[in-house]
Formats: sequence, structure tokens, C-alpha cells
Amino acid sequence: MSDDNAKFAELCKLPYKRQALWFLNGYWNDVVNPDTATTIWNWTREFVRLENLSTNPRGEEGNELDQFWSAKFLEDNDVAMTQNARKEALRSIDVDHNGRMSLIEYLIWKFKKSVADCANAPQGSLTPEQQRELDECQDALVRLGEALERLRQAEVDLKAEQEELKSTQVQPSPPASQQTHSCGLGVCTSCPPARPLSLHGWGVDAFEAEERKYKAECDRLKGLSEDQAVSSVQRSKANVQLQQLLAEDPLPLRKAKITQEAVVRRVQKEQAPLLQSLATQKAEVAAKQVEVAAQKEQVVQEQQSVSDQMDQARARIDKLKSMGGIAR
Repeated sequence: MSDDNAKFAELCKLPYKRQALWFLNGYWNDVVNPDTATTIWNWTREFVRLENLSTNPRGEEGNELDQFWSAKFLEDNDVAMTQNARKEALRSIDVDHNGRMSLIEYLIWKFKKSVADCANAPQGSLTPEQQRELDECQDALVRLGEALERLRQAEVDLKAEQEELKSTQVQPSPPASQQTHSCGLGVCTSCPPARPLSLHGWGVDAFEAEERKYKAECDRLKGLSEDQAVSSVQRSKANVQLQQLLAEDPLPLRKAKITQEAVVRRVQKEQAPLLQSLATQKAEVAAKQVEVAAQKEQVVQEQQSVSDQMDQARARIDKLKSMGGIAR
């Protein structure tokens, strides 16, 4: 085994976090920038998560995944691959041919770096305090990235809730006295769902029928009084009857009108609670819309705050990298 292969084999035995740090330090401003650094830290956390699901978990002290969890990692993070492509990729990644995948093996495959190049990647000379601060900034960047993703999802959910509230149709159920059943009873269990009554069926149909009858008689007498084909005596008689009919409201029509007015008053009385319920529900929907809009605005502000903190963390990481003379 060459010196480079032996050195790389030792790198593969390091805990996941130290493997990630070696690659980040060695390729900063080459294939690594603040955004890819966040991605690499996310992959590191995923390696630890899968490590904890394995048969003999070592958590953060683990250094490589077995074939099953290696394939699972590729399936979740390189979703465009076919099954055959994943198998071929695993063979290419496993440079030490031990049937397992370390994080640094995955990284040199992902970013197309050689074993020799990675084994000799310069690591800089940060003081312990600077290295600790660098680690903390990089960890903070990962946490902030996750928080930003959660806030973005919250914004999507709140936007969907807003659209749902906009399309909400408030339709309170009519009172029982305004429902009809085919059996003629007010309430029963055997009839189809009740339907709300209109004014028709409460005397209005009778009123309209009498009104049509009255108008038809007026039209008949008017036509007869103007018909030159009949005698003048008949025309005169028809005109007199027409004037009498117009001068006096027929009794059936008066009764129908009285019935209609009573029905209208009754409907208005029974509809009052229904209208009040409708107004209350509309007010509740409007209040919910205001609440959701306020929550959405707060989420947007929090996103901006987190984004600013991420920019500050990236700037500090860049400064620490330059202070340590780490590879550019």
C-alpha cells in the first residue's frame, strides 16, 4: 500500500465529523464554499443518523456505514440514480474495498477528488480556540439552515391555509321549522335529507295564483270593451265590469295578500337566528384570516433574521479560514 493510500485509510477511520473537517479544510474555496459546507454538514448528520440505525451503532464516533445503510444514503441523497447505478457507485466509492462507505470516501467520489489529493490536502494552522470557534460556527450554520427550511415550510403551510380560508363558504343549517320531509313530519329518520323551505308552499303560491286569475279577468274585460266585433252594449257592459274590478280588490286576493304578509313576517322571524349565525361565522372566518396573515408575516420576518444570522456565520467562517491559512 502506498503512503497516500495508507494515509487515506487512516482518514477513513476518523469519526464522521473529523472526516468532514478534513475535507472542508482541504478544499475550502476549491469545491467547498459556505453553501456546500452546509450540505456536507447535513450529510455528516445523516451518516450519524444511519449509523445509529445499524446493528452495532457508534453514533458520532462511527466512521463508516455498512452496505445496506450506504445504499440507503445514496437512495435518499442521490435520488436520480437507478438501482444499477447505485451498485456501481458503491463499488467506485469503496476505495479500500472493505464493503463499507466512510464519509470521506463518499466526499472524494462526490466532488471527483483523488485519494492522493485528499490525503495530502493542506489543513492550515488554527489555534485550538480558533478551531473550536470554527467548529461552532459550522455547527451553527447547519442548525440555522435547518431552521430556515422549517420556516419556509411553515410559510407554505400558512399560505395554503390562507387560500382555504378565502374559499370557505359559510352555510349554516336552516332551523327545523324551515325543513320539509316527504312523510309530512317535522323530524324523522326514514326520509332523505331535509331541504330548506322557500316562501312557496307557505301561502305565496296561492297568492300568485289569485293574482294571475285577477289579471286574466282584467285582460279579458279590457279586450272585450275594445272589441269592435261585438255590439256597443256588450262593450259598454264589459267596460263597466272592468272599472268595478279595478276599483275593488277581490276578496280572495285580499286574503292571499294577508296570508303572504303573515308568511313573510314568519319567515323573517325564523330567519333572524340563522342570519345571526351566518354573521357570527363570517366574523370568525375573518378573524382567522387576520390571525393567519399575522403568523405568516412573523414567519417571513423570522426567515429574514435566520438568513442574516447565516450570512454572519459564513462571514466568520471565511475569516477564520483565512486566519488559519487553510487551503483556498
